[in-house]
Amino acid sequence: MADRKRILFVSRKSNYAGAVRVLWDIIRLMDRNKFEVHLLIDGKKGEAIEELSQLDIQLHYLPIKKELKLFRGRTTWTTNTRIRHKTYQGLLNHIRPHIIYFNTNGNTQVLEWSKAAQSTVICHLHGVGEGLTQQGYDKNGQPKKVNSQRQRITKQIPDYYVACSCACKQVLIQQYQIDTSKVHYFPESVNPQKITANSIEVKNISNQYKQSSEEILIACIGNFHFRKGPDVLFRAFALALKQYPNIRLLWVGNVNKNLSTASTIQQIIEDNQLANKIHFLGHRNNVYDYITASDIFILCSRDECLPLSILEAMKLKTPVIATDVGGVSEAIIDENTGILAPSEDIQAISNAIIRLAKNPELRSHLAKNAAQILHEKYDVQPYVNDLEKFLQNI
Repeated sequence: MADRKRILFVSRKSNYAGAVRVLWDIIRLMDRNKFEVHLLIDGKKGEAIEELSQLDIQLHYLPIKKELKLFRGRTTWTTNTRIRHKTYQGLLNHIRPHIIYFNTNGNTQVLEWSKAAQSTVICHLHGVGEGLTQQGYDKNGQPKKVNSQRQRITKQIPDYYVACSCACKQVLIQQYQIDTSKVHYFPESVNPQKITANSIEVKNISNQYKQSSEEILIACIGNFHFRKGPDVLFRAFALALKQYPNIRLLWVGNVNKNLSTASTIQQIIEDNQLANKIHFLGHRNNVYDYITASDIFILCSRDECLPLSILEAMKLKTPVIATDVGGVSEAIIDENTGILAPSEDIQAISNAIIRLAKNPELRSHLAKNAAQILHEKYDVQPYVNDLEKFLQNI
């Protein structure tokens, strides 16, 4: 056991966000005979902390950033940088990790401090929008520019990069000019054994929201954010509803009432009389039950990498409609494992909804193919096995 490689994973979050769930699976499945695993949380404690404490890991925390906003909030300072740096340095001296593995490029401060460490630094990037080509959206829904500090550190500090999609890999190579030998592609993966639905709950959901056996349930899983395209989805849904009235939409995820487009969305709902056809369910712990109870899964995002929700729908054999952004097309092969539509193309999305709603044979065909490709390409155990080989060879 003495020759085990010591790995310090660094995460900004300890919740169940997509990229974080991938990290938890990596940690859970890593061979403890080969690796001594540490996890550093650089942020507030989230709902996954209790689960993490049950894993065979050593859990560490950095003091949470204290921020001071000056002059109408335009300048932000972290006021405890020194103590954070000292705590991190002390942790490195204590662990002496062979590898420091960042689960995002958002820990800019800690990532920069790692440059002086006697360790190999790896940055795992879960999306082309993760501070690479854009960084979210401003209050008017316009793409933000990439933070220059984040861009500089991402380009200079890591020794290796792990990209979760081919789209992300191409951004690193073509736009960041990273040497191809430093960029390693590991497609986003899921643990199929954990993606199961409760048959009783599935039946209850179906009975609750389907008013007849002919009605088609459509599910969207995600936070109510501009990048997830709720306005696009609702417009497309309203258009489809005119030609095929037997459809109903379930939005599962936190609803942000302060979203800049909230008033626009409310207007879409009122103008098209959608109040009885769209159900906002908020955060739910049993999202797999809702996906399984639905006839169609849909995601109209403006910015994605390779969303876990799509892979989860594929595993649960619910046919997928998705916008062709980021690495989505790497899993959703149009007309084979799902239906792709151009981003913002309301007519194309509406046509896809109507087509799948009317064609149960096509839904079954897409779902079967999707489940097969998920098994072949996106299973987490082979993913972790390959990642272990990569880490051992460093």
